[in-house]
Amino acid sequence: MPDTQFSDPKLVAIYNTINPINDYKDFYLHLSEKLSSKLILDIGAGTGLLTNELANKGFNVIGIEPSKEMLKVAAKNITSEKIKWVNGDALNLEKYEADLALMTGHVAQFYTDDQAWLNALKSIHSALKNGGYLAFESRNPLVQPWPENEKPTLPDWPSNENRRKVTDPKEGEVEWWCKILEVNDNVMGYEVHYFFKETLEELVSTNVLKFRTRDELSKSLEAAGFNVEIIYGDWEGNGANDESAEFIFIAKSI
Repeated sequence: MPDTQFSDPKLVAIYNTINPINDYKDFYLHLSEKLSSKLILDIGAGTGLLTNELANKGFNVIGIEPSKEMLKVAAKNITSEKIKWVNGDALNLEKYEADLALMTGHVAQFYTDDQAWLNALKSIHSALKNGGYLAFESRNPLVQPWPENEKPTLPDWPSNENRRKVTDPKEGEVEWWCKILEVNDNVMGYEVHYFFKETLEELVSTNVLKFRTRDELSKSLEAAGFNVEIIYGDWEGNGANDESAEFIFIAKSI
C-alpha cells in the first residue's frame, strides 16, 4: 500500500521515533523569529513535532496535514489546543494572510507531478499575505549516486545490510531500512521496511519522490509569484552549491 507510513496506525505511532526533527528544528524556529512571523502555516505538519515547537515559542500556527491518522497523534500533544489543525494539503488552502509557510520533512518532493507542484505553490502564494515567505527543503539530485549500471542507493539512508535501529517507547526496538525500486528522470520509487523485534512483524511502505534541480525549483517558484531570496545548502546556513545535500529555499511572495 503506497505511503503506508502516513496511514497505518502502527507506523504512524512510531513516526516521531523514526523521523526526529533535531536536524532542522532550530533552523526553522530561528527563521520564524527572524521574519517576525505572526501567523505560520505548517504544511504537511505530520504528527506536529515542529508545529508544537512553534506554538511553544508563542507563534500562531495552523497545522495542515492530509493524513487523519497523523493528525490524531498531533492532537494528543499538550500544546495542541493552541494550534488550529486542518485536514488537507497545499493544493487547496484558504486565504489565511499568513506571514510564513513551511514545508519541512521534504514534503515538496512528494509532489512528483510538475503541474501539481506548481498548483501547490500557487495555492501557498494565495494563502500568504503580500510579502509573506515560503521556506522548504529538497534533496539535491546531483549528489545522489545513481549510476546507470549499478543498483542505486542514497547516502545516509539505511539499507537491508545496514539497518537503522531505534527504540520506540511503546513498540520497543524497531529496525528500518530502505530499498530503491527504480529511478527515472529524477523520480525515485522506493520502499521503507519496518521490522518490529518484539512481535517479529514487518511492515512496508512504498513511496515516490521527485528530486528537482535547484534551477527547476527556482523557476517553479518564480512562475508561482515568488522571488527566491536565498538558497541554503545546509542547516548551518551555508550557501548552496552543486555538492550540497540539501537545497533550502527561502522565497518571498511578490
